[in-house]
Amino acid sequence: MNKTFTINNFDKHLIIEDNGKTYLIDTGSPFSIHDGSLEFCGQQFPRSIAPCSPDDISNLLGMHVDALVGFNVLRHFAVLIDYGNGEITFSDEGLSLPNAEVVPISTRFGVPKVMMSLLGHEGLFFLDTGAKISYVASETTNGLTPDETDSDFYPGFGHFETPVFNLETTVAGKPFRVRYGNLPPLLEQGLMGLSGTKGIIGYDFFNNFKVLIDYTTNQLYLAYGH
Repeated sequence: MNKTFTINNFDKHLIIEDNGKTYLIDTGSPFSIHDGSLEFCGQQFPRSIAPCSPDDISNLLGMHVDALVGFNVLRHFAVLIDYGNGEITFSDEGLSLPNAEVVPISTRFGVPKVMMSLLGHEGLFFLDTGAKISYVASETTNGLTPDETDSDFYPGFGHFETPVFNLETTVAGKPFRVRYGNLPPLLEQGLMGLSGTKGIIGYDFFNNFKVLIDYTTNQLYLAYGH
């Protein structure tokens, strides 16, 4: 099974429509959030324990979604994200990405982590399609002047404001620009401090590259997009 959807890039979130249902695709979530069982790409998934409901996600996001699709569903597929063409493809048979570079990844609670370089230092970053802003530890941006401020949210925490820093980042020798914020201290400690990661990389990563995450083989493939 190969199934391709048009991406609705609402507020830089990866949202798709399928059979009258609206789904937020979130590689940064270990679990999915939905009422009752979920039918997705021809497979059935039982309801998982989650800290909030689809209505909570909808209210935070600012548009209605029927479910947030996280790792427990995504792990059954190879997922090709192509913002340049506005498409995402799911396959349980494997996918290929021509002229792509294979990038090693590891996972924590199912969330992919990729090695990147920022401000001359390498570190692991969570790969998160649910993050419209990327994030680094506040100590990383100490002494830097923010370029702007923005608002964001985290399920179970709510909305928050963050300074935003536009910084060049490198993955597999490929440079690209990223808007980084700082999480509230409680979230920073819980999401990054306890996991040993340098940050969370979101929308700007997927907007700069064609990205193939093959959960079935634990491989990441990157090609310059657009």
